[in-house]
Amino acid sequence: MLVGAHVGYTIGSVWAAQRIARRKPPDYRVIAIMAMLPDLVDRFLYAFVLPDAQGGRLIAHTLLFNLALLALLMAVKKGFWIYGLASLGHLLLNGDGLTLQHVFWPLLGADLAHIGIAGGGLTTASYGQQVIDRVRQILNTYGEAQLGAILFEAGGLLALALFALCEGLYRPAALWRFLATGMSKSWQLYEAHTVWREDIS
Repeated sequence: MLVGAHVGYTIGSVWAAQRIARRKPPDYRVIAIMAMLPDLVDRFLYAFVLPDAQGGRLIAHTLLFNLALLALLMAVKKGFWIYGLASLGHLLLNGDGLTLQHVFWPLLGADLAHIGIAGGGLTTASYGQQVIDRVRQILNTYGEAQLGAILFEAGGLLALALFALCEGLYRPAALWRFLATGMSKSWQLYEAHTVWREDIS
């Protein structure tokens, strides 16, 4: 799955749910980061840490990792569950590319091969060359994408564009405020509604 799809569909879903529930808007900057967190973690491990890793989907693409993250975030602050859910949603969007053994590791077998780590691999490349090769492979994601993935990516970018349009982020001042603080028109509406409820109570 490509960046636009993960970020776009996740932000679009959270935005729609927040508008329907009339709940306090999350920081969409954090939502965007959390939507990509499994890829950020696993591709870092793949490129720089685990020489036996076979690809960019490793431990962070498991239910165990994401449920542990969700529990940790809720322990820090109850309202942070939405950020853990954004990371968990990453697995749903990657569903066609993950096996059950991978997602439910280690419940269906603790073999590290299930999460893309196969020990005993032989390589003649130096650590530096291996890092370069793997970073190049990661950056070539778009070049290797199939038509279906590109169309799905376009849908995510469309969701992101609709979010920006509805939040007025086409205005430079609003965009700057959003990038600097995470606050948007949804925040203003929520705060105005909260003040109104306090005034009449």
